[in-house]
Amino acid sequence: MLSIRRGTTPSITFRLRMDQEVQEAFNELLITIKQPTYYYPEINRTIDTLDDEIQIMLTQEETLSLRAGVETQLQLKLRYGDEYVIATRMYAIEVEDVLNEVLMHDGT
Repeated sequence: MLSIRRGTTPSITFRLRMDQEVQEAFNELLITIKQPTYYYPEINRTIDTLDDEIQIMLTQEETLSLRAGVETQLQLKLRYGDEYVIATRMYAIEVEDVLNEVLMHDGT
């Protein structure tokens, strides 16, 4: 099971089983995170494909908005070309808590 900790910037990697031609045609990626009392709206992300993988990094703010210790699901939806849309299966993820919720930035 995938595990993320609140207040961090986890990188989530998905392996794709499709032609490189299809991967190069991706033009929109939506991430959906769902918890029993919380539905994180679909977030549009820049698509960064590396070979047969897509890597997504969540922000500190996004992970802090999640509750630790409750059932959590994550799913990706991808659009490629003008009309094709695919979705991954739903993944169960474990959200772990953090003691200090202070956001850490580079000062800019």
